[in-house]
Amino acid sequence: MACSIGCRGDSKVTRVLFCGPYFPASTIYTKEYLQSYPFIEVDEVGLEQVPDVIQN
Repeated sequence: MACSIGCRGDSKVTRVLFCGPYFPASTIYTKEYLQSYPFIEVDEVGLEQVPDVIQN
Protein backbone atom coordinates (compact mmCIF):
# COMPACT_ATOMS: atom_id res chain seq x y z
CA MET A 1 0.00 0.00 0.00
CA ALA A 2 2.38 2.73 1.18
CA CYS A 3 6.05 3.10 2.05
CA SER A 4 7.41 4.90 5.09
CA ILE A 5 9.87 6.52 2.73
CA GLY A 6 8.35 5.66 -0.57
CA CYS A 7 8.45 6.31 -4.23
CA ARG A 8 6.47 8.72 -6.32
CA GLY A 9 8.02 8.66 -9.74
CA ASP A 10 11.65 9.66 -9.39
CA SER A 11 11.31 11.52 -6.09
CA LYS A 12 11.28 10.29 -2.50
CA VAL A 13 8.17 10.73 -0.37
CA THR A 14 8.08 10.85 3.43
CA ARG A 15 4.83 9.65 4.93
CA VAL A 16 3.27 10.70 8.26
CA LEU A 17 1.00 8.03 9.71
CA PHE A 18 -1.96 8.66 12.03
CA CYS A 19 -3.19 5.37 13.49
CA GLY A 20 -6.93 5.44 14.00
CA PRO A 21 -9.48 8.23 14.39
CA TYR A 22 -8.24 9.35 17.80
CA PHE A 23 -6.85 12.77 16.90
CA PRO A 24 -9.05 14.15 14.10
CA ALA A 25 -8.11 17.82 14.64
CA SER A 26 -4.41 16.95 14.56
CA THR A 27 -4.83 14.93 11.39
CA ILE A 28 -6.69 17.75 9.62
CA TYR A 29 -4.22 20.40 10.80
CA THR A 30 -1.23 18.33 9.74
CA LYS A 31 -2.70 17.61 6.29
CA GLU A 32 -3.46 21.29 5.73
CA TYR A 33 -0.06 22.46 6.99
CA LEU A 34 1.85 20.02 4.81
CA GLN A 35 -0.07 20.68 1.57
CA SER A 36 2.71 22.92 0.28
CA TYR A 37 5.28 20.12 0.77
CA PRO A 38 4.68 17.65 -2.07
CA PHE A 39 7.36 15.30 -0.74
CA ILE A 40 5.42 14.71 2.53
CA GLU A 41 2.13 12.79 2.56
CA VAL A 42 -0.21 12.21 5.51
CA ASP A 43 -2.03 8.88 5.89
CA GLU A 44 -4.76 8.00 8.36
CA VAL A 45 -5.53 4.31 8.76
CA GLY A 46 -7.34 2.12 11.24
CA LEU A 47 -5.28 0.24 13.80
CA GLU A 48 -5.93 -3.06 12.05
CA GLN A 49 -4.42 -1.66 8.82
CA VAL A 50 -1.15 -0.42 10.37
CA PRO A 51 0.81 -3.65 9.64
CA ASP A 52 -0.19 -3.36 5.96
CA VAL A 53 1.01 0.25 5.76
CA ILE A 54 4.28 -0.09 7.68
CA GLN A 55 6.64 -2.24 5.70
CA ASN A 56 9.85 -3.43 7.36
